[in-house]
Amino acid sequence: MNIVDLITRNAEYYPNRRAIICGDDGREFTWAEYNKLINQFGNGLIKMGVQKGDRVGIYPAQQSRMAYSLFWYNENWCCSVTI
Repeated sequence: MNIVDLITRNAEYYPNRRAIICGDDGREFTWAEYNKLINQFGNGLIKMGVQKGDRVGIYPAQQSRMAYSLFWYNENWCCSVTI
């Protein structure tokens, strides 16, 4: 089991439990919310044509966006490059 599997599993078994608190803005996400954000982010990249092995540059304005974007990259074998 990798970290992505853990997030997916926790979203299924503990959807309303707190998953993450972001230090920069104090936002809190439940496992269900966090998993949904990861999938929404990823679906947007797929629609833009991002594929396995691509390198994607990100400039996160908030740590919360950085956190869920990194897990999608891991799941889909893409490389993130922080700008």
